[in-house]
Amino acid sequence: MAEHMRVIQAAPGPLQGEAVHATMTVTLTPLADGTTIKIVYIVGGYMRLKSAQIAPAVDRVIGAQLASLAARLGGNRAAPAPATP
Repeated sequence: MAEHMRVIQAAPGPLQGEAVHATMTVTLTPLADGTTIKIVYIVGGYMRLKSAQIAPAVDRVIGAQLASLAARLGGNRAAPAPATP
């Protein structure tokens, strides 16, 4: 049996009312002085806005979540790579 996802907290976000599906891949890479966390979020389906319009808002939400995680773990966070529509 496999568990693919568990929702710990749900809050309104930029894709809340859109008919989309998404895959989020989180990659942890150990470094000598910590860990790099890379998040790739792929969204498909019907959206009322063009992806180039909504991508910055989605990036901000994921970036804020990553910053919160880094702060809890005692690390720092570099700027995220820009989204590609």
